[in-house]
Amino acid sequence: MLKSVLPILKHISSISINGLVELLFPKNTNTPRKHNTAERLLEYREPYSKGYSKKTYAGATYFMEYKNALVKRLLWQFKYFLNPIALRCYTYILYDELIAEVSDRIINIPFSTPYPLIHCPSSTYFKNEKDFDHMKELILYFEKLQNPSSPFFLTCTHAVLPKVSNSPTSKAQHTGTRKERFEWAEQRFIISDKFEEYLIKQSNRKINLYCIDDVVTTGASLNAISKMFKERFGLNVRTFSLCH
Repeated sequence: MLKSVLPILKHISSISINGLVELLFPKNTNTPRKHNTAERLLEYREPYSKGYSKKTYAGATYFMEYKNALVKRLLWQFKYFLNPIALRCYTYILYDELIAEVSDRIINIPFSTPYPLIHCPSSTYFKNEKDFDHMKELILYFEKLQNPSSPFFLTCTHAVLPKVSNSPTSKAQHTGTRKERFEWAEQRFIISDKFEEYLIKQSNRKINLYCIDDVVTTGASLNAISKMFKERFGLNVRTFSLCH
C-alpha cells in the first residue's frame, strides 16, 4: 500500500503553487460546473437584497465572506485565471453595490461629475507572474456596464502603481505580522503621474474617490492608499472590497 502511494506523493510535491492551483481549478470555463458555480454565487448573494446591511472591516466595506467555499472558489478563478464567468459575477456584484451606494449619497451631495474609481494594483502582474491584472480587468468590465452618456464613475486603471525597489515592500504581505503589513503597505504604492495631474486639475472641487480591492485581510493595502491620497491631496477615499 505504501509503495503505491509514494509515487503519487512524490508527484504532488513536485507541483508548483501555480501548478497546484491549475490542477484544482482548470482553465477550461465551458463546463456546466463553472456556470452552476456562478449561478450559485448569485444565489448566495440573494439575501443581500433582502434587508442586508453592508459589513465593514478596517474601514473598508465588503460584501462577501471569503471563508465561504463558493466565494473562495470563484475568487481564485478570477484572481489567478481571469475566468470570464467569475469576472462577470464579481463585476456585477460590485457594480450593483457601488451604484446603490452612490445613489444614496447623491440625495444629500450634489452630483455634477463622475467619481474616480481606482483599484489596488496586482503585485503578481507587475512581477510578471501572470499576464493580467485581475482588478484592472474588473474596472474595464465595470466601465462597460455604465451608461456612457451619464456615468456615475470615471474608471482609472493606472491611478496607483507599485513601487519598484528592493525595500521590505518586496516581501509577500502574508509573511508579516499585522504591524509589519501596515508598515510595508505604506511603502508599496505611488500615485501615477497622469492621475496626479488629473487631481491637480480638479483641485478646485471636492472629489469623492473610490478604491476597490479583491480581498481585505488586515486592510493594510487599502489603508495605505487612502492615507497616501489624504496626505498628498486631502482626499477622503471610500474603500470597498469584494470579500473579507
